[in-house]
Amino acid sequence: MKLIQLGLFAALLGLFPVQQARSEPPTDSTTQLAELRAVVGQLQERIATLESLVPSFAGFMPAFSERFHVMHAAGDAGDWAVADHELLEMQRLLRVSKILDSEKGRLMKAFLATNFKELKAAVQHGSQGAFRKALEATVRNCNACHAATGSPFIKVALDVPEGLSMRHPHLFASSKPMTGHAHGR
Repeated sequence: MKLIQLGLFAALLGLFPVQQARSEPPTDSTTQLAELRAVVGQLQERIATLESLVPSFAGFMPAFSERFHVMHAAGDAGDWAVADHELLEMQRLLRVSKILDSEKGRLMKAFLATNFKELKAAVQHGSQGAFRKALEATVRNCNACHAATGSPFIKVALDVPEGLSMRHPHLFASSKPMTGHAHGR
């Protein structure tokens, strides 16, 4: 019964065409089972292909970082509409993070929940002082989260050199590579 449900599910997803009622006699159960096994095999291959396309958490973080720094620049300029927009995008990306890696996504949410509330309040009130304080607290929590996930060498900074991309706005210091650091892959 479950194999039949799987075949119907695959048909609903449009992965395989639904066959119309046949006028010919039904095939025997051995043939049906072989056909369903083939469908399951094809689905497993498709799922494996889709899973291989999911970006790593490390590949996801530059998009989050860029939104953070655009929000920062907009807030510093008093462009609260853009700052609010970027904060909303960061919240959306936070939801995506839990899909990419449920453990790291939950940890990221735990580290940033209070910061997002403080940033939202500062943006809504157009308060430069509260905004700067919330930004600094967010950076501390980002760096604590990096340390908690085995990447203490990645240190987020608010004030980055002009020529440095906002997708990777880190402080750089003399360091040695960490052994065994594989970005969870």
